[in-house]
Amino acid sequence: MRTVLSMSFKSAEAFRHNRLDWLQLQWDLSVGEEIAAISRVERESGKTLHVTVAGAEWAPPLKSLEKKILRDITEGLGEQKFARIVFKEGRVAGQAPGGDAAMTLRDRRNPVPPPGKREAALPPEAPEINEGNMTMIKDDSLRKTLISLGSRLRWLPALIAGFVFLPNCAAGPAYGTSGAAVLDDSFTVREVQKRNEKEGADFKDPRAYYRYLMGVQAEARNDFDAAAREYALLIKYDPKTSRFYGTLAGLYLRTGQFQEGVKFCKAALDRFPDDVDIRMALADMLSSLDQNAAAVEQYLKIVGQEPANTRAILLSGTLYDRLGQYDRSLEMYKKAAMAENNPIAFHYLGKAQVRDNDLKEALENFKKAVSLRPNFLDSREYLAWVLEKLGSYNEAIQEYQIILKLNPEHREVREYLARAYPQGIPASGMKPLVPADREIKDSSVHMKIGIIYYEQAMYLKALDEFRLIVAREDTRNLRLVIARIYELMGRLDKAIAELEVLHEEDPKAVDILLQMALLSSMNNQTDKAVEKIREAIQLEPQNDQLYHSLALAYIALKDNEKAAESLRRAIAINDKRDSYYFELGSLQEKMGQVEDAIRSMKKTLELNPMHSNAHNFLGYIYSLRGIKLNEALEHLQKALEAQPRNGYFLDSLGWIYFKKGDPEKALVELKKAVIYTAPDPILYDHLGEIYFELKNYEEAGKAWQTSLSLTRKKKFEPGAELPETGDLEEKIRKVKYHLDKSL
Repeated sequence: MRTVLSMSFKSAEAFRHNRLDWLQLQWDLSVGEEIAAISRVERESGKTLHVTVAGAEWAPPLKSLEKKILRDITEGLGEQKFARIVFKEGRVAGQAPGGDAAMTLRDRRNPVPPPGKREAALPPEAPEINEGNMTMIKDDSLRKTLISLGSRLRWLPALIAGFVFLPNCAAGPAYGTSGAAVLDDSFTVREVQKRNEKEGADFKDPRAYYRYLMGVQAEARNDFDAAAREYALLIKYDPKTSRFYGTLAGLYLRTGQFQEGVKFCKAALDRFPDDVDIRMALADMLSSLDQNAAAVEQYLKIVGQEPANTRAILLSGTLYDRLGQYDRSLEMYKKAAMAENNPIAFHYLGKAQVRDNDLKEALENFKKAVSLRPNFLDSREYLAWVLEKLGSYNEAIQEYQIILKLNPEHREVREYLARAYPQGIPASGMKPLVPADREIKDSSVHMKIGIIYYEQAMYLKALDEFRLIVAREDTRNLRLVIARIYELMGRLDKAIAELEVLHEEDPKAVDILLQMALLSSMNNQTDKAVEKIREAIQLEPQNDQLYHSLALAYIALKDNEKAAESLRRAIAINDKRDSYYFELGSLQEKMGQVEDAIRSMKKTLELNPMHSNAHNFLGYIYSLRGIKLNEALEHLQKALEAQPRNGYFLDSLGWIYFKKGDPEKALVELKKAVIYTAPDPILYDHLGEIYFELKNYEEAGKAWQTSLSLTRKKKFEPGAELPETGDLEEKIRKVKYHLDKSL
């Protein structure tokens, strides 16, 4: 399993390197599909995220969600990067010029009435719910659904308007049981029930709106259990819309409620026998429950409805293999390969031909599979195996080398090559010393499909495929992947729950404990993170990296004493890590142990003379104390050799020049620092000091006023150095005195 997944992780993790794409993904996960459709992450600057929205009317509601969105993005990134979001109106990809998104709120015909007046007298000429007045819903599917739900509620626009904006806000009002109870007893519900008593009446129950929007909201925050509950209630109030049944069937699958899901799907198909989504979910769940014959029957019905449905064809083939009906499976694999240029179809067709000893045909199909998907390791391994069987040893060796290049940790291939070529892999082909009849561990078809979805960042589809495997096999590595998907979706609680299962199965797995600690920390459960790291230390008491992790957890808890003690334990085990000494020195300086901090930084430089942050630290500390200024200057010059555009280093250099009595040189460096650094109160405080020394009182006042404003906002990293507001206020008064005196 690890072999199969390793390349997929690398592909998915590479997404992080494209910073803007990664930010856009975190934005989309936070705000939900509807808002994602009318917004785009433009850029980042310092602690500010700049977002373009398709119309000015979207800025106020999004601004109200700013804290929630920033919290979600922080969890997704694993770092507290942004302090605010700036919205601007502009063109968003996919938006038609002059389209609905450009409309303002004052153009809407159905404003939400004031609280307490939603059940007043019915409007005399309430407009019908239709495409024209539902334009604020950007998602076509969502808009059509709401129109369908409201087709007979022409006289209830106030109720509808109250619901319409809800799914566009990923964190709207948390209506719960009490909200539902109020709705159950509302005038509108009673009126619908009364009118439906008349012959031929078919008014939609307004509670269907409520449940649908609650379901959409739960899906937007990736709470699939809650979404399943909401859709189950929605169907109770609107039992005639088939797509809701398909959605609920998919949610039962995604949440692993297979027994309940099978029962539901069978009942739903009695009502909607032609619904492919319901039937596909039923077939998938039946196959995972090892009801293979029943699952095949459902897949074949899907193929009867949709002859080109490659997934149904392919999965029916794999089930025929389970049932030992190999002629039927070969037939289905051929049909899948003909229906679509699908690497998985070619792979399974090749496997079936290997079983029938049709090696030349198998060879061609494995070649097609890897040409369509070059990192398809399972197919490459079969391809190498077939090449060996056919005596093409040169080509076989080339395939094995490609496999090891794609996945250097492929243990089975390495062990086989070591047995087959004990003198090393030859430059020219030669027959291996062991026969090519070894067993190849082929992964599940759902694993193959899920990995492709994972690589394409289609995480929900990948999750569905992986969930089908866990139901049958409950594998360790697969749960790690599922936890990773939940982490990417911002559901850290779900990710931790997956890891808890693994921890119960293997309490001595240190890597699982560390991953739980990391996710707990990201989920603002730092106490739990400390607990997990301590468990890991009990298992591996001589692991210095565990003590380092514990130190970082204590730093997050602002317990500098325990953090420093943990770093000392790490150093006692491994005194060759420069990062340990640097972090210890930083903590010692915060605790007022300046001499100890200097010694730690010097030790850092002994181990790594190019450690630019340690050079900056020493130079700045010396400048603050007004000692060893020439040595301080040397340290900063070395720091800037490594990072010439580091604004903090330039600030330190400027401050050294200032202490050496050269404010002109200091001003040059500080001006550069302002360009390369996000607004920082200490930097502007230094700038004010330099301008004051140069008797430029007006600029000194501006700099100190900026420093004071930034300090009062205090939107900086925990423990960041900040000037005293009283000192800044006194400096500003001093400037004012000099300016008044000069008049």
